[in-house]
Amino acid sequence: KFSYDEYTVEDMLFEHKPVACNSKNEKTELVYDEESKMFCADFAYDEALKNEYSDFVIDGVEVYASRIQNAATMSQVRKYFEIGTETYERIKDNPGSFVWDYDSCEFENQSATDFYAYDENTFSCIVKVTQVMHWTNKEDYRENVNVTIYLRKGDDGEFMIYDLITNL
Repeated sequence: KFSYDEYTVEDMLFEHKPVACNSKNEKTELVYDEESKMFCADFAYDEALKNEYSDFVIDGVEVYASRIQNAATMSQVRKYFEIGTETYERIKDNPGSFVWDYDSCEFENQSATDFYAYDENTFSCIVKVTQVMHWTNKEDYRENVNVTIYLRKGDDGEFMIYDLITNL
C-alpha cells in the first residue's frame, strides 16, 4: 500500500526569472530558445582577447591536429601547450594509431570565436579549422577540427593551452 502527499501551487506570488552572471558577477540576459526549450545566457565575449590571441590559438590547434597525424614535433607543441598538463601528456603519448599516410597537408576555414575571460589569468575560446590532406592520385580528405580550448597565464606572463575539448 502506497500513500503520498499532493502539493498544488495555484498561483505563484512572484514571477521567477532566472539570471546568469559572468566572471565579473555582472548579470547577463537569458534568452529562451523555443527549439531547445532552454534558457541560454548571452555572455559578452572578449573582443580584446580575440584580437590579441586569434592567431596564436589557431596556430596551436593546427599544430595539435598535425601532431595527431605525426606531422608535428613536440618542440612545436611546446610553443602552445602547457607542459605537464593532462592534455600535453595525451598529445605527447599519441600512439599514432590512426595516422593517414598523405603526401601533403594544409589548413583552411580557420576561425577563433567565443573568447571568454574567466579572470585575468584564464580564458577559453572555440577554434575551428579544416585539415586538408592531399594524396597523389586520390581525392583530398578533409578533417573538420572543432575544439574548445582553455588557456592560462604562466609564471612568465604568457598564455598557454592547458586543456582542449572536442566539440561534437
